[in-house]
Amino acid sequence: MSSVEILQFIRKAEEEAEDIIKKSAADSRRIVSQAESQSRQLLEKLDSDIENNRKKIISEAEDAANAEIKIKMQEIAKQCEDIKRKAGEKIDDAVNIIVGRIVKLNGNS
Repeated sequence: MSSVEILQFIRKAEEEAEDIIKKSAADSRRIVSQAESQSRQLLEKLDSDIENNRKKIISEAEDAANAEIKIKMQEIAKQCEDIKRKAGEKIDDAVNIIVGRIVKLNGNS
């Protein structure tokens, strides 16, 4: 092999190496771009999942609170009815006491 052939061989090898380096760099950029795109998609999905879970938790908490409010309102309504009933019983006793005093006062005069 002559020196010219050796130089041509070396030049060809260098060109092939340069092509391989360029292709590798392009492949690397493509892989990084795909990874970044997938990362963005995963983050968007994660954000969406978090938002959906937040809404679900809030909705469940509101439902539980409304159920508790309904129970408390029923308890309070029952207590009010008991107070009204007891007040009605006391009114009858008060009327009897007042009538009794009026009769005593009129009977003594």
